Formats: sequence, C-alpha cells, structure tokens
Amino acid sequence: MVFSTPSSSVSNNPLILPPTLPQAQQTPSSEMATIASQAIQSGQIYKAKSLDNFSADLLPSDKQADLSLITSLFSSRTTDRLPALQIVKSWNSAEGTVILARDSKEELQAYVQKNGQIAQVSAEWIVGIPKEIRKDARKLASYLEDTYIHLSPLEGGYKLYINPRLRGGGNGDGSSSSSSAPAADRLDKEVIDLIKGAIEHAKKAREKDIIALIGNTGTGKSTAVNHLLGIQMKWVRERGGGNIQAANPEEEIAKIGHRPATSETLYAHVYEKPGEPLIFADCGGFFDTRGVNQDIGVVTSLKLTLENARSVKLVLCFDSSTIQTDRAIHFSQAVNLALGTLLKDYKKYGNSILILFTKPKADPSGRMFDSQVAYELLEEIMNDLHEGPQKEFYKFLLRDNGKYLCVCNPLSPASREENRHILSQMGSIQNPQNAFQPAYSAHSQLKLLEEMTAIAVGGSELYTRYFYNREAIEGYEKEIANLTAKITSIRASIQTLGNGENDPDAIKAAEQTIIEQNKDLAKQQEDNIKLLEGKIEEIKAKIEAIQAKIDLLDKKGEEEEEYWKDRIDQEGINIESKTTIIETNKRSGFLGFGGGSSRKETVTSTVDKREIHRDFNYRGPEIARIEKDPAEGNCWSEENQTANSYSIHYTTGKGEAARASVKVFVKNKHLPEHLTQRGGYAQEIATEQAEINKCNLDIAEDQKRIHQAEKAITAKGTVLEKLAQYKKSVEELEDSKKDLEEKLHARQKENTEVEEKIQGQKEEFEFLKDYLELSRDNQLKAKEIIAKFLSQDKEYAEVGNA
Repeated sequence: MVFSTPSSSVSNNPLILPPTLPQAQQTPSSEMATIASQAIQSGQIYKAKSLDNFSADLLPSDKQADLSLITSLFSSRTTDRLPALQIVKSWNSAEGTVILARDSKEELQAYVQKNGQIAQVSAEWIVGIPKEIRKDARKLASYLEDTYIHLSPLEGGYKLYINPRLRGGGNGDGSSSSSSAPAADRLDKEVIDLIKGAIEHAKKAREKDIIALIGNTGTGKSTAVNHLLGIQMKWVRERGGGNIQAANPEEEIAKIGHRPATSETLYAHVYEKPGEPLIFADCGGFFDTRGVNQDIGVVTSLKLTLENARSVKLVLCFDSSTIQTDRAIHFSQAVNLALGTLLKDYKKYGNSILILFTKPKADPSGRMFDSQVAYELLEEIMNDLHEGPQKEFYKFLLRDNGKYLCVCNPLSPASREENRHILSQMGSIQNPQNAFQPAYSAHSQLKLLEEMTAIAVGGSELYTRYFYNREAIEGYEKEIANLTAKITSIRASIQTLGNGENDPDAIKAAEQTIIEQNKDLAKQQEDNIKLLEGKIEEIKAKIEAIQAKIDLLDKKGEEEEEYWKDRIDQEGINIESKTTIIETNKRSGFLGFGGGSSRKETVTSTVDKREIHRDFNYRGPEIARIEKDPAEGNCWSEENQTANSYSIHYTTGKGEAARASVKVFVKNKHLPEHLTQRGGYAQEIATEQAEINKCNLDIAEDQKRIHQAEKAITAKGTVLEKLAQYKKSVEELEDSKKDLEEKLHARQKENTEVEEKIQGQKEEFEFLKDYLELSRDNQLKAKEIIAKFLSQDKEYAEVGNA
C-alpha cells in the first residue's frame, strides 16, 4: 500500500487552529488530517454527528482546540447526513488509526499515524469492512466497536485490515484472538494464482534432465521445440507474409503463437515425446517487460523449474535480427540479464550454455544467416568494446571459435540434426539449485515474502487459538470429572446418614467421613494453588525473556545495513571512422608523346566520442542514507529523494569511462521481517499474560473451595442439619458443574468455528507448504513466523490423526 500524503503536513504538536477557516460543504482533506492527528494523540474513541461547516465555531489561533471541544461542536450539528469518526487503537501503541465515513455518497476514508506522521490510506487498501456498510456512517460506527486494527507492511506503506473479534476474547493487540483478515481480502489473489501456476508447472521438471529454452515471447521457442523433437514443419503463406506451422497440427507438441501475459508466456512448460531422449522446457517470456505480479510469476516459475530439474542445459534464444539492428543493444542487455543475473557464475558452465538464433533470413546480398554470420557479427561488436565485463560476455559467447552458436531453421532437417548433435555433446549443469539464483526485482522479492508471511501469520493465529482452547477443554473436562466424583461421594454420605439416623455411632462415623473428605479436599486445593503459583513464576520468567528479545530487537532495529546497490562499470565510447580520398592528375607530353597521370590517396580519421547516460532508481523500505561513488561531481544530476524512493541521473563526459555506484542503507526496523518478528513477540507476551490471568482465577476458585471445606469441618449440628448441608453442597457442586459444562460447550463451539476457519484457509496453507517443499532454498523457511506456522500445522495434523 502506498500512502498519499495530505496537502498540508501534520505535526505531533497540539492542534492550533486559525481564526477563521473557509466555509464549505465538505471538510478539506488537509483539515481532516489535522483532526485525525488530534484524535489519534488523544487516544479517545468518539463519534461525530456532522463535520459540515464546523470550522467557523473553532477557537482563535492563540488558543489550542481541545478534542472534547471539537467533539461537542461535531455533536451540536443536526443534519440528515451522519458521518462517523471512529478512533481504533492498533496493536502497537505507537500507532493509531482513524476510520471516517463522510456521507452516503462518498467513499470510506482512513488516516494512519506512523513514526509521528499522519498519512491518508486509500480506500482500496482498507480491507475487512463489508461492502454494505462501507458508505453507511451509522452502521460503520457500531461495526467498528467490535473490531481491531492490524497493519501489514508493504513497500512504502501498509495495508489496513479491520478484523472482527472472535467470541472468547482477543482485541487484536497481541492477545490470543484467532481473528484474521479473510484470505480473499488479505492476499493479492493475482500473485497467489500466478505462484500456484508456477508451482504446478515446475513439478513436471522434477528429477529430469532438461534443456531449458529462455527468450522473449515471440522469439520462436515453441517452434524450435517442435522442430527439435522431430515434428515436421511447413511454411504457410498468408496475406502480408506467412508463418511456420506444424505440417500435421495434431502432432504439434508445443503450442505455437501466444498472446502476452498468458500461461504459455508466464510459466515454464516441460515438453517431452515418447521414445525421445531430449526433454525441453520452454521457460516463458523471461526477457519480457512486465509488471511486478507478472515478474513474480515468471521468475518463480523459472526458479522452481530449474531448481527441481536433475540437470540443466541452458539455451538462450534470440531472433537473428537482434544482432543486426541497433548495434545489438537489446541482445547485449538480454545476455547480461541471463549470464550476469540468472547464473551465479556463468564462466563455470562454458559447455552447458548455447546461443540459439531463430528466424534466419538472407541479407541483401543473398547470403543466408547462419552460425558463421552470427560469429562474424558478434566478433565485430566485441572488437569495438573496451576491456570490461561487457566484452567478457562476448568472449564467452564466441568461445571455442563459435562452437556454442547455432541457428534454428525449422524447415531444414539438416538444421535439426546439427542442433540435436550439438545439444547431445553439451555438458549439463549439475545441482542447478546451486548454479542459478532468482532474478527478482527488489520490489517483487519484498512482495513475495509479504504474501508468504501473511499466510503463515493468519495460520499461526488460528492454530494458537485452537491449541489454547483445546488445553482449556481438557482442563474443564478434568474439573467436571472431579466434581462428579465429589457429588457421588456426598450423595453416598447422605444415604449413610439417612439409614442410621438414630445410631450415634453411624452419625459419628458419618461426621468423621465428612471431616476427612473435606480435609483431603482442602489439601488438594492447597497443593493445586502451589502448582499454579509456581506456574505463574515460570510464565513471568518467559515474559521477561521475550521482553529481552524485544529490547534486543529494538536496539538492532536502529542499526543500518546496505539494502540496495546499483553500479555501472563501462569503458568510454570512442568510435573511430576512416575516410580515403583518391585524386588522379593527367600530364600531357610534347606533340602527344611522353604523357601520363599521377594518383594521390589521402586518409583521414575521425573519432566519435559519446556520452554514457545511466539512471539509478530505487524504491523500497524507508531510506536511512545514500552513498554515491563518486560522492560529488558534475556527472550527477536530476537527484530526487523521498522517504521510500531515490533517483539520480549519471552522465560521463564524451568518450569518458563510466564508473559509478549508488548504495542505499536502511534501518532494520523498517524491514518487513523486523515488524513481523516484533508483532510475534508481542503476541507471545499477551498469550502468556492471559495464561497468568487464568491461573489467578483458578487460585481464587481453589481458595473458595478451601474455605468451604474448612467450614464443613467445623460445622456442628443434628443429622437433619447435616442432611440439609449435604444437599446444599450437592446443589452448589451441581451449579459449579453446570457452569463448567457451559464453559466447556463455549470452548468446544469456538474451536469448531476455528476448525471451520482452518478448513476454509486449508488451500492457502497447502499452497504455502507446497511452495516451501518445492523451493530448495531456505530463505522463507528461515523466517521465524513461518517456522512457527509449520510446527503448529504439523501438530494440528497429528491431533487430527489421533
């Protein structure tokens, strides 16, 4: 979620109002932000009847407007439109949220205080309020009374979730409530669907030796796959040109011709043919320009497909025209992305990487594009480059005299056999999970981590509540069994007294039985109190340990770390051109004899020196500081920095080398994992505190029973009095039993609701586990909240099996 900052800034100082403010039918957004700031700082919860034209009654600028005054002014207005201003404190006491409905014709508004600043949240990022009450102020106010706020960090801001409390407690500030935002609201459905598709397609490559084709959409990868798998192709002439198709469409293995952003261009598809040793993976539009969601889908699909293969031969596919136009700039960028970003060290795999040129055409002289032409063109480009990383790429491409350059002509059986022979002779990249790395952008990686963590947070909250209730249910069942045994024993004593009403010995024996029973009861309760007190001390120690973690985390949160870096290292562009001028002069002889001519050649050389331009752009967590190298100079211009973004333009002098870098440092406390971890600790403390409260209630109940037992021991009276006392004890025990049974039923009902929620989100849970199982890196598994969720999920499954 990206905040849109109101037109005027808001400070943490008390609200100081001007003498007069403009009369208007609607309160300006800047004024609303000011009111939001005052309201959040007060910590009060209040509702306003109207916000229309209130400004004329506010105090002069030399007075400070108290929140109660603003409230009374709001309440004094009578109008058919009833906006509601509701303040709800979120789980972190340093944050606050204002939810505002202006009238029935306007969209919901919200303001969030974060780090002392007030920012407006756009309506699309306010999640969890039913549509039917979003624009009804009267319903909104009552709805918000039984909810709590949860902020989910995103790049540059937050999503704001409105979560209803479940029965049985929990206020959203770290307690044991199992409420969480519905999956459909909390998660970006498009991202989840894209990753699900990537997972399913990647499974087809598991433990297979694949040949991975990587290239732009429309390069001809699908045609190449069909051709290399032995499918006969044909040229089909159409108006304005033509295209290549399978001679027999029913034999087509890889579908030819895709629209952008379809599953064929987003996911890696594995193709194999019965009896055919070669297995191909068409890895989608890896080089395509795309948005963040598509970037996550494509890169995740490529990452999982390559990681799950037993071995990989890498084929980079390019339209042959890419090295014949624009000095192969697009080609160079794509090669740099594949070799410099996708592979950790491309030079290790010289015999496992092939360049395949598609769609060969003849040049104006009639010479057909082939691997020799490709070699000559690439060599010419390389020779114009200065020594550096870019030239190293070209040297790698031309290694072994162009052995790993080939051309795919789908209409030529000879081309098929030649390329299949080259592929069969290539080595394979073994242990591909150690060779490749995900080429996510910083924004994509942050979003992927957020979505995965969000599932784990919601699941962990549900499982925590489930196990808490389950433990309570077991305790209630034991107490009910204990009360049942006591009731049975007292009823037996009543029967004894009734049968021996006139027998002193029987009365004495009955009295002694009562005394012994109550002594045992008192001792049991005293022992139980000691156990509970010991348990409380253990819990307090846990809370201190968790608080120490929080203190350490807060201290670490102030530390800075390098989060993002970009650099350029390129030799200067100096293109030399030579021009030859030939002059011929004739000489005449005497009477036509002895004449001749002379020839003169003049060679001139010019050097075209060009500037190198580069934009550095960062967008991510809040910036702590920027380091540029060089730190200052005329090479830098157009610098622009906000809290969460930075951009600057770099320019060299003509012909000069480009060497510069930009580093962005952020504080740990602004990273999503820091916020998630701190929230988890707060939740643990609240859970432990709730357990202390439960222990104190149990101690009070035990003390009450001890008092009752002591009274019974000292009680004196006749047989009839004792019978009445027994009957009263039975009634009290029956009442206690009934109360426990009601509590037991409530807990069982709540756990049934929690189980239904777990089942409702089971698809999400299975999706997360499926991704973690398929992804062979431990980046996400190392996250504490995800590890906790996996442990709880396993325990929940074991309970179900039992």
